[in-house]
Amino acid sequence: MKRIVILITLIMCIGVNSFADKTEKKDIFSDFADDAVSYFAPVSGTVTGVKGDIAEIGIGRSEGIRKGMRLKVFREGEEFRHPVTGEFLGKIESESGSVEVVDVEEKESSVKVLSGDIKAGDRVRISSGTLPIFFYQTRSVDWAVGDALYRKFKDTGRFQIVETGVDKDDVGVMLNEAEKHKVVYCVFVEQRKIEGHEMLEVSLYYPDGTRFYKRARRISDEKMKELKFGYSFLKKVETSFQLSYEVPSSTDFISSCDLNGDGSRELVMAIDTDIEVFKFGVTLKLLYFRNTGRLNEIVALGCQDIDNDGKAEIVVTSVVESGGGDVADDSTSGVNVSRVSDNSVVSEVFGLKNGALITKYTTAGFMRAVKQKLYYQAFSRNEGYSGDVYIMNKGDKWEKGEALKLPAGVNIYDFMPFRVKDSDYYLVVDDSGYIDIFNSEGLRTWRRKEKLGGFLREYTIPGQAITMQSTKWYVKDRIVPYHGRFLVINRNPVARNAMGLGFSSGEILGLAVNGLSVNEKKILKDIGGTLLDFTVMDDRIAVLVRPFLGIKMGNILKGENPFKRNLYVFSLQ
Repeated sequence: MKRIVILITLIMCIGVNSFADKTEKKDIFSDFADDAVSYFAPVSGTVTGVKGDIAEIGIGRSEGIRKGMRLKVFREGEEFRHPVTGEFLGKIESESGSVEVVDVEEKESSVKVLSGDIKAGDRVRISSGTLPIFFYQTRSVDWAVGDALYRKFKDTGRFQIVETGVDKDDVGVMLNEAEKHKVVYCVFVEQRKIEGHEMLEVSLYYPDGTRFYKRARRISDEKMKELKFGYSFLKKVETSFQLSYEVPSSTDFISSCDLNGDGSRELVMAIDTDIEVFKFGVTLKLLYFRNTGRLNEIVALGCQDIDNDGKAEIVVTSVVESGGGDVADDSTSGVNVSRVSDNSVVSEVFGLKNGALITKYTTAGFMRAVKQKLYYQAFSRNEGYSGDVYIMNKGDKWEKGEALKLPAGVNIYDFMPFRVKDSDYYLVVDDSGYIDIFNSEGLRTWRRKEKLGGFLREYTIPGQAITMQSTKWYVKDRIVPYHGRFLVINRNPVARNAMGLGFSSGEILGLAVNGLSVNEKKILKDIGGTLLDFTVMDDRIAVLVRPFLGIKMGNILKGENPFKRNLYVFSLQ
């Protein structure tokens, strides 16, 4: 047996070394990433002269300067000395403007003044450290190709890739988002087939719309086969999680977002009727806590920056079965408070203020945060969801705006909007569990052949008379956009013909929509137990799981509380 293991190990090592030798010289993904890094290599120089809006700087090609680079300009001010010894420590610098390189020679360069009052003697610089960027690939990009390029950009260590909900193949929309998030630049990736060959095109944009880099390269057939093989192999082993936590048995929902505006995501959990916010790490550190009051059951949780102030809000919808009344409000102004009756639905928006979660808005009915927008739909005791789904507009207070033109029967938690070639579409999960695509005219253009395994949140409205049947309404699982794809939950029942027995396992499906076709891949699979919810945090995905029958048998054997749920964190890269 030992000989077999050694032989396999040797074969793997030979294969890996051979693979490295063959691909090292022709790795186009590394080339693209290295090109991008070269535009932001740390450099420093001096302005030697200024004439109009053109200045000269004393660094050039030999120092790594490239046409299209943008540098910040600093001006020295007063001296500063040690407060005790009086020793000279340097001069105070202040940022005085920015410039863009327009012409490069060996030892000097010409730059165009973009902003500020630039003078001879000022310092120009690109500083070290990580830079926030957008990485956006269109739907034309094969999943494995986009994943390989994305990882190369992250592996440089130079870039902090900011996630965006943009799913339009539109540079303008991407640039608008980039400006909001204050990123340094955007990576725009496209793939097309020309004369039977796959071509990958990468463009780099500044947020003001200036494209300073564009390059297209052919992906060899061998490289495509290698990527697809590597991708399928990766997905088989990816269910070995990076981190695992035990959470209370009453944890039903998770989400993630940047609540305090510090650039990192917090993990949000709905535990019974409480909202708890944690700092994510090797351990979970509780940051903020909020009890939702006299509300009976939380049925939906979302977390996004819906008012575009750089800080996310938490959107919670609950079913109220008893103890109706006014929803408690501790905010200062601009909040609409609706009276909530028994057997009704209420939604609340929480935000962070002075280190505490406060109510920013509350109303009767359903609410949902989608792509930094807030949606609303009324509740009816006779039918559940009632009327149109509206976009909410934020002025002095939140108010209903335009109604969405959704296909008949599609409710607030059923859909995700997207665009293909300037046309609007909706990805929809219907009450039977099928995934459909509808165009803007309400016509179905695609349907998944198999149903999803089932929903967890089902509510019954009793018939109003003996002869009337009861009706049901469902809160569907979240649909998450990720790099131009859509991630959804699929559950596997213990027995297909006996759904009441629960679920044996679950998986996360990735749907890549290209025109009217859909490419489906299993991003995570064979997750044992009932998959309750999930959230994407940059290049990781957190999955909330209830053990089979709701009991962790291993805890019983260890004499620990068996009524726990698991939070697993997997890598998406």
